[in-house]
Amino acid sequence: MFLTALLVAGPGCDGLLSGPDRPPAPWPSWPAVPWSVNDSAPFMDAGPGDLAPVDPDHPSASTSNADAPGAGPDSAGALPPLAPPDAGGTPPPGPSSFHTVTHHNPATWNSILGLGQNVMIAAQNPQAGVQASRWARNIHTSHYTTPTAMADAMHLSFTQAGGPAAILIDEAKTATQGYIKQVADRMRAVYPQWNGRWGAYLVNGPAISYPNLTAVIDALLDADAIIVAEMYPYRSAYCQSGGTTAGRDQWLGDFFHGSRGAFPMGRFHWLMQRRKSRGSASHVTVVFGVTDKFAGATAAAKFIDRMFYVWITRSGYPATISLQNGGPGAWKWDVSAVGNTSRDLAFVESFQHYVVAGRTSSRLGPACP
Repeated sequence: MFLTALLVAGPGCDGLLSGPDRPPAPWPSWPAVPWSVNDSAPFMDAGPGDLAPVDPDHPSASTSNADAPGAGPDSAGALPPLAPPDAGGTPPPGPSSFHTVTHHNPATWNSILGLGQNVMIAAQNPQAGVQASRWARNIHTSHYTTPTAMADAMHLSFTQAGGPAAILIDEAKTATQGYIKQVADRMRAVYPQWNGRWGAYLVNGPAISYPNLTAVIDALLDADAIIVAEMYPYRSAYCQSGGTTAGRDQWLGDFFHGSRGAFPMGRFHWLMQRRKSRGSASHVTVVFGVTDKFAGATAAAKFIDRMFYVWITRSGYPATISLQNGGPGAWKWDVSAVGNTSRDLAFVESFQHYVVAGRTSSRLGPACP
């Protein structure tokens, strides 16, 4: 059985306004974003206190090919031919996961395409070989001068032939809470036909407390919007968190769950309880950090696998990365951030082990020396 995923590319300049409140041109006329621009903007652009500190133990990029399994190109081969555009308004086939990508070097993410129709490619622009029904368009709050302009542009995007199956806003955090709340309120009131097709990323960081973002989270939940919770623990912090594998796994489980142990603030558990209390139909999913910065420049495959394992066994919400919910997504399959081209295959193998086969035993074992 296979899963459908959406791949999302890093933020760029699509739809950047040249005048107040001007929505982007109809879909066929939208210019492609130069990848030199697209890749220069950080996907997580949280302000002070929203993000984890830079990890001094790992460089931001690496040429290492030390990841298991193997090194260099994976076995997935070249991307398939460019798919014909789907009709506008084509929704994803069901609950999906989202994978941020760049087409700088498709070898860094081509294995992800084989996971199936509920695995979405999240990108600023359409990607060769990716049908519109598997494309989630990533947009940024800096692209539109007002929340009204963003909401109206989202509506227009959905109506165009070849438009995306979903749209994700980067990202809900303290600095953008008011802006995204207004977008959510307008989408709910004016464009309810797109409920379940759009949403937002929810900021990551070891000090993040979701109750501080109650206003925007409630607006997203009330609009039945997609919520993509970023889960980007540092491998170095994990390895330093305890003297035993069990202790480190407990730390990572607490990082995910929140409201306990090393992370007493409200995090994923709080979010899911909030969803329940508001009677929301929001699709809530997670994305794991797979870059050298988070997973490590070497042996990243082991830490990525450990995130799967700990989520299944210690997060309290194993069904969130189940096949029925689309599995976990990833940030980001960018050649400048992922030090080899086999990491996507390692992700796929863990995906198949835990998500498709439903196994709860560790595939690759401990992630620390």
